[in-house]
Amino acid sequence: MSKQLKILLVQESDEYSLHCAKFFENYGFDVITAAKDGAKVVDYIKINNPDVVLIDAFMPKVDAIGVLEQLKKENLKKNPSIAVMLTNANPRLESELLNVGASYCFIKPFELNIMAERLAQISGWTEQLSIKATDRADSDLEIIISDIMRQIGVPAHIK
Repeated sequence: MSKQLKILLVQESDEYSLHCAKFFENYGFDVITAAKDGAKVVDYIKINNPDVVLIDAFMPKVDAIGVLEQLKKENLKKNPSIAVMLTNANPRLESELLNVGASYCFIKPFELNIMAERLAQISGWTEQLSIKATDRADSDLEIIISDIMRQIGVPAHIK
C-alpha cells in the first residue's frame, strides 16, 4: 500500500472548498479541512502533521506571512510545504511570501488538476498522480464562478 500525500486545506467552509477537498481525494490525497483562521493554522499543523498546507494569503487574525513566521519558530519534526492562494497577482506579496518560507503561490481561480500536480511537486511526493473516477461536470465552472462572485462582494441572490 502506498503512502498518501496528506494535505491540510485551510479555507472557508463553502461549496468551493468542499469541491477542492473532494477533487484532491479523487487524486488519492488524504485531505484534512480546517476553518480559515490564521491564528489556529500552526495548531492544525501540529495536530495533523500534513505534508502540504494550502492557505489563503489573507485570513482572519493572522495572515499567511504571520503563519509562516510562526512556523519558523516552532520545533516541528517535519516542516510541511506551504502553498498560498492569492486572489490577484501581486509580485511584491508573492516575493515576500516566498522569502518567508512559502513553497508556492497560486492565483485564484486555478485549475485543480494543475494545483494537485504542484502540491505533489512541492512536497517531493513521488507517487504517480492518477485521478480516480472523476465527476467533473459543468457544475465545476458554476462553483468557481460563484466563489469568485462571493469574493468580490456580489450578493448571493444576484447570481
